Amino acid sequence: MIHTIIDGYFTKNQAEKIKAKLQGKTYFNFDIEIGNQAGNCTLVVKSNNTEYTPDELKAMFYFCCLGELAAA
Repeated sequence: MIHTIIDGYFTKNQAEKIKAKLQGKTYFNFDIEIGNQAGNCTLVVKSNNTEYTPDELKAMFYFCCLGELAAA
């Protein structure tokens, strides 16, 4: 399993919306967990697709986020 951390200061509501939109997407089959530190949330993105690196996983996650934003 590979994983990457998406650092940020997301609210819990924002993090849950991102997770709802991208959970299970693409050939990476994103598995997203929310980490909460004093109300500031980060996203931990995991995948069982071990043919790729954590940096490639992060790049695909960002690509999908931008795609969702453009589609809105």
